[in-house]
Amino acid sequence: VNLTRQPDLQLAFVKGHDLALDYFLFEAEHAIFRLLKNKAIENDSGKPNWLLPECKQYDFIVKASGTESFFSVPQAIQLLRQAPVVTYVAAIEVQTLKSKDNLIF
Repeated sequence: VNLTRQPDLQLAFVKGHDLALDYFLFEAEHAIFRLLKNKAIENDSGKPNWLLPECKQYDFIVKASGTESFFSVPQAIQLLRQAPVVTYVAAIEVQTLKSKDNLIF
């Protein structure tokens, strides 16, 4: 997977706050990998904002779609753990998140 830096991802939410996130992308024929910084780029309010506030312990979130034909979630976690720059990897059960709608884009 060769992730490429993209322009900052700008998200506007119904509740009136916006997020700008560092964003990296890899697209294959049937799969998309997005690496998103969980903590938003500084905003006007000066208060930190997160893509997934209940996961503040994670610096980055990997959002993958269409990957089922390549590997399973446990296989993906194992591959990520082998990267020298990765210190912690865990699967997030999206259905349990209060902020799961933040991942719809």
